[in-house]
Amino acid sequence: MTDEQRRRVSIARGGSGVTLTAAAETSRRYKQRHPGKYLLDGRAAAKKARTEHPERFRRYSRLKLYGLTHGQLLELLAAQHGVCAICSEQMTEATLHVDHDHNTGAVRGLLCPKCNAALGFLSDSPARLRAALVYLEQRSA
Repeated sequence: MTDEQRRRVSIARGGSGVTLTAAAETSRRYKQRHPGKYLLDGRAAAKKARTEHPERFRRYSRLKLYGLTHGQLLELLAAQHGVCAICSEQMTEATLHVDHDHNTGAVRGLLCPKCNAALGFLSDSPARLRAALVYLEQRSA
């Protein structure tokens, strides 16, 4: 299908008649005329935003991944008295990890980085956790 045919189909369907290739060409020309506005590509811009606003990025990630608003996160942290749900180590908003069930996505609680990593390395398996506990108890002095 030629560009002219695409344009006619677009108009027939109620569109503007601007084809994708024409729109891309217009965008390319605009970027050439205004190079200062497009210094960063998408990935570089996202990395810059994460670096400049880490708390904003964490809040967005928690909302997107776990459906937790900042207020809900603070409520959960207060309900745990600001400590890890496993080891009771004091946590801040910046250091906490949201523990969730990988099958259902349900949030289980807030953990410190070490406890979160430990559960991850044990594949969130109660059987592996019990086996690790038995191992430590038998071999500790």
